[in-house]
Amino acid sequence: MLIRCPGCLEEIPDDAPVCPKCGRDFSKLSRVPEPPPTPRGRPRPEPSSLPLDNETIDLVFRSLKLDTFLPGLSSDQFRKLFPGSGLYLYPQEMIVLRQGRTGRDLYVLCAGSVRVQRLFGTAAAVIAVLGPGDIFGEMAFLDDCPRTATVIAGTESKVFKLAFEDLQYFLKSNPILAQHLRGLAEKRRS
Repeated sequence: MLIRCPGCLEEIPDDAPVCPKCGRDFSKLSRVPEPPPTPRGRPRPEPSSLPLDNETIDLVFRSLKLDTFLPGLSSDQFRKLFPGSGLYLYPQEMIVLRQGRTGRDLYVLCAGSVRVQRLFGTAAAVIAVLGPGDIFGEMAFLDDCPRTATVIAGTESKVFKLAFEDLQYFLKSNPILAQHLRGLAEKRRS
């Protein structure tokens, strides 16, 4: 089976360890970058990386409406298509995204719950509680703007982080996915 390299869009065999055109290494999965130290000098806690299973891949595909675009994709093929993405475990009350920060990654909640809150001056208001299968981070992903809300794990939560670079190709070649994400962003703006 042939897949497209997310770095250069070259068609390559799905078992290639490296893209022959751009040299992207598919054997390494990215980790959450080291967070900046807290004001007191202690590093912020970070989520734990989890292995991907077929159930998680199926949920991500259904949530993003990729199941009709790439049916029957194995977990190994999925990892090669999305090498910068991964599944992470967030303990209860850990911040997943912070309002005002930059970032274009998209998130799919796979288990647990998160609350979305927005700062209005010095007051914070919970504007949504999301459950498994819900997507968040789509506004910054689509508009290349700072995050419009803070997302906090309401319970211990498994979250799939889909790296912006990994999803660019699919947005360009799948208008249904692009329309789905734009519709979700418009709905949440109102």
